Amino acid sequence: MDVLSAAIAFPLWWLPPKKYDHPFKGELIIQYLDAGQLAAACGADSWACTEGNINGRCIIYIPRIGVHDVLGTGSHQGVNAQGQEGLIRHERSHCNGWPANHPGSRFLP
Repeated sequence: MDVLSAAIAFPLWWLPPKKYDHPFKGELIIQYLDAGQLAAACGADSWACTEGNINGRCIIYIPRIGVHDVLGTGSHQGVNAQGQEGLIRHERSHCNGWPANHPGSRFLP
């Protein structure tokens, strides 16, 4: 399984280039995970990840709303609905072909 990691400095995630920032044209599955499940799926250093576009299907793993250990540091931060939306937007762009090294990133002001 090829998992694209999206380790980020939450909540200042980066936005994708407009070229990739659009709805996914296949089957999009979003899995809301607790901290342990997210670490198992994405690695301890990630806020979210994507199982890339495989035969028109893409799976996004993001944290549930609540308090989580920030990238395994022992520092805890909350994830709210707005944070989830930002993570989905970022990860959906990987479904649309945005490479894991994030070329052309746009940062929130």
